[in-house]
Amino acid sequence: MTEPLPEHIAGLLMQAASDQMTADGIAAWFEDPTKAYRTFHGHQINQPFLR
Repeated sequence: MTEPLPEHIAGLLMQAASDQMTADGIAAWFEDPTKAYRTFHGHQINQPFLR
């Protein structure tokens, strides 16, 4: 986690700036860190990570 952000994570953060659903999904990473882990490590890189 100390290396540069993976491209798919950087893209999600940029998308979150204009998409509330994506922003809410990223905020959910703080409620359930396993969601962040799965997303960061490429297990789920599309919108289903938001659920």
